[in-house]
Amino acid sequence: MNKLCRDCRRNCKQTEAVKVVECKKYSRAPVQMEISFKATSQKSKQKRIKKND
Repeated sequence: MNKLCRDCRRNCKQTEAVKVVECKKYSRAPVQMEISFKATSQKSKQKRIKKND
């Protein structure tokens, strides 16, 4: 799929062989942002509790 078409919300996708420089119907699709986090284990929680005591 064309790079410009990948980010578009419309269904008129072009193949990678077609070079699209500009598109009048282009409408950027919303991007879902994700936040990664580290899950703490029970052992690390117990260590923090012991340090605070």
